[in-house]
Amino acid sequence: MNKRNVVDILLNEIVKSELISCCFTNEAIYDEIASADLYCITSSEKLGFFVKYQNDFLHLFDNLIHSIYKNNCLTGYYEDGTIINIYCYSNFDFTVYGKIVPLFDPYNLLSNFKSKSFAYTNLEFAKKIDEFCCVCFEYYDICKQNDKIAQYRKALDIQELFIQIYRIFYDSLNSKKGSYGISKTMNSKYVDNLVNFLKLFKFDYNIDAVKIVMNEINKIVDCLPVNVVSLFNIDFYNFTKKLIYSL
Repeated sequence: MNKRNVVDILLNEIVKSELISCCFTNEAIYDEIASADLYCITSSEKLGFFVKYQNDFLHLFDNLIHSIYKNNCLTGYYEDGTIINIYCYSNFDFTVYGKIVPLFDPYNLLSNFKSKSFAYTNLEFAKKIDEFCCVCFEYYDICKQNDKIAQYRKALDIQELFIQIYRIFYDSLNSKKGSYGISKTMNSKYVDNLVNFLKLFKFDYNIDAVKIVMNEINKIVDCLPVNVVSLFNIDFYNFTKKLIYSL
């Protein structure tokens, strides 16, 4: 299904229901991913009615194979791979990242709604470094227990955190997107380097991979300004680094 057409059809039916005050989507409507997100705002009195009719909106497209409701969002999965997310709230007390695209706003309610940046703050970055150190500490402990499966699973946790930190440093404006879209927004040189790092994580050689990743993290930490380094436990970081190198 064409995502833009999906959004247009959904919007038309939702507006006709007279259950919402405004509706918007996000900038992802313009990318190539086969999912569509609609954020609907209604009154507390109409919220129950909207939730009741959400499934009807998903059934506007006849190849729906599964739906699930979680955290104010009904998600539909379709045979052609399309995913539709319909969010509904009775106020603006929720967070959306990236640029929003108003679709229906007759009362100008969205003028005061502020979405958040995909960039990490310095404090969030520092907490991510601390988290990386904690997982490396746990990895060291598992290695000493000679539990190969648990060791590899923990190595993959380190791999995931490494991807996040690498993107925060080399693609900061998009860092909260996780691993999505890295090849589109990050410099190709760093994308190639990242791919090579990720290929190192083999079951039988994950210690070598973790050590190499630690080297790369160390290069990043060495380049951080003092105001960021001061926000995480540098002593714990240095201690954890020694543990990994000792394996």
